[in-house]
Amino acid sequence: MKSNFWAGPRREYKQAEFLIEDHTDIELFTQIGVKNQKIYNEVKHILEKRQSSLSVTIRKDWYYND
Repeated sequence: MKSNFWAGPRREYKQAEFLIEDHTDIELFTQIGVKNQKIYNEVKHILEKRQSSLSVTIRKDWYYND
């Protein structure tokens, strides 16, 4: 399905969540995609405090428009 916009009940079928119980090694991830600059800044700050070199990118196309 090539649509970037889903509304109503169909939206729930297209959403995906990544749930982690307890903890995981952040270095197992290849990148973190965030919705906007505000979240990007927050995530970068957290990763810098933990001395992680994990890539963070703004990926608006990964998120639904609310």
